[in-house]
Amino acid sequence: MAALGSYKCVSMTWSPRMDDAVGYLKDLTVGQTYPDAIIMNMGLHPAMDTDLKVVQEQLDKIITLTNNIAEEKNVKF
Repeated sequence: MAALGSYKCVSMTWSPRMDDAVGYLKDLTVGQTYPDAIIMNMGLHPAMDTDLKVVQEQLDKIITLTNNIAEEKNVKF
């Protein structure tokens, strides 16, 4: 059950690289209490120095996970 009116920001502080976001999002949404919404704001600058194939793979993982979380727990992104 979501805590009504709550949100979390996945920022550079918690997820400095895009591939860090997957683990953080899983931790954030495990169990019965999780936010209503998650603001994604991470990994943009390090991605500029990363191979585009790697960036695409990281984005694919994040998008798949956020879609699953949104569907299963009704969390907004």
